[in-house]
Amino acid sequence: ETVRWYRKSIEKIMSASSSSGSPTAKPPTTVTPRSSTTPSYPNPTVSSDPRFVAARHILSNLSTHLPGAPPPADRCEDAVSLFSVLLQECMTKHCGSDDHASESPLSARIHVALVQYEYGHAILRRADLAREADDSGGGGPESADADQALAVDQMKQAASIYESYLDSSDVPSAKFHPYAEHARCQLPRCLVGIGDAHLHSGRHGDATAAYLRAVPLREKAARDEGLGAGEKLKNMRLCAEAHALVADALLAAPPGADVTVSGGEDGDRDDGGGNKLLVAAAERIDYARG
Repeated sequence: ETVRWYRKSIEKIMSASSSSGSPTAKPPTTVTPRSSTTPSYPNPTVSSDPRFVAARHILSNLSTHLPGAPPPADRCEDAVSLFSVLLQECMTKHCGSDDHASESPLSARIHVALVQYEYGHAILRRADLAREADDSGGGGPESADADQALAVDQMKQAASIYESYLDSSDVPSAKFHPYAEHARCQLPRCLVGIGDAHLHSGRHGDATAAYLRAVPLREKAARDEGLGAGEKLKNMRLCAEAHALVADALLAAPPGADVTVSGGEDGDRDDGGGNKLLVAAAERIDYARG
């Protein structure tokens, strides 16, 4: 219903534009300006590639019954294939090759990050569908765990690029950091995606840690006074959602169990088994309450 509502809204806007005599609008490649006195910030050009748009559309409609369409698993595989091809093309175009991607400047890798996250998200959906098929007797998801690990890896790489891009300057400017606004919007999205992936695999501590990293970013966006009312309400909703995800991950852990984070994730206390203690079992409920 939400997708249908957006389509109708876009159709009304395009119809109004045509009736006023203005030329047909092209898909936007920039983020809406924060105010009339500040410049608009561009998105990576791959975001307007028809294959990128099509793959995102496929993923957003996997749960929708489409008469005559292939089953969700096949459609998801199509999305994975599209993002895989786009990722390879972006690597070649902006970084030269996979082997030299980490050595490429941030101005090049920022174009890859968006596709990496979407590719990881598509792989995660494929893993979820495989597990659902296994639960219903439709076959064993032999590669589901491998897909899960690959999805998290792709999302983490994207998040790392966005973090580095934002950290490369204390005050990002449109001239030298044209994709700063894009990175600022995408970083918490990547972190929430990583948290979702960990939560689906029962790694409640890692999920909590990822969600907690997204919270201050969502809070900062919610406090931004330079936005319109609609955008500000959206940021407030996303901020509330981030806090709810933290609580959900904590409460989903087994009763009486400490919430720990595996190596390489955030944590400040060792539980004696190599993992980092994030929240002790006795503190879990109070922590979830905020």
